Amino acid sequence: MSLFVCFKKLLAANLSNSPHLRLVRVPETSNRDRKLMRMYEAQFHLRQVVDDVNVIARGQARFLIFETVYRRQFNLVTHGYGENVYWCLREVLRQMSLCMRKKAFDEAVRLIYDTSLHLSERWCPQHGLPDIAWSAAHAYDRPVARRWRRALFMVRWECRLNRWREVFTEQWLRPGGLGEQNLAVHFRECADSFG
Repeated sequence: MSLFVCFKKLLAANLSNSPHLRLVRVPETSNRDRKLMRMYEAQFHLRQVVDDVNVIARGQARFLIFETVYRRQFNLVTHGYGENVYWCLREVLRQMSLCMRKKAFDEAVRLIYDTSLHLSERWCPQHGLPDIAWSAAHAYDRPVARRWRRALFMVRWECRLNRWREVFTEQWLRPGGLGEQNLAVHFRECADSFG
């Protein structure tokens, strides 16, 4: 006798008269409902893929599990959502190219390429689209990305120089320091010229 038959007999004998346990029939879902559920799950997993790629872009890949990230992308690609994954990755790479240095960008792209290997090696050639590595190189070499990086680096240097200038000025003008002595000589010269 199979396990299923034993379980069925046990249910029929013991649980049918139990006042504490009721068997509830689950309503069947329609094809439309199943489609909506699959679409919702795909959007949820796609959002997780984008979040994972953003974590990689921030340089915090050590908090991710490679198998989970790879499997999530693999499942989306094999279940027909490859185009969504592809364009989301391209958008993230485009945004990364605006603000990251070359070394950090290349490290992040290598990790993203490793996690999306199925997309780059199988799906992209089938659909005639460039793979993730080419898209990343193209995004980084765009003139607008170069200008944004240059502007961002200038702002960073301006902030650093302002912080350093405060420290330098504080040291230079301390009591008995070189700055105070130079300003005292300059002050005497100006005072002597007046009278």
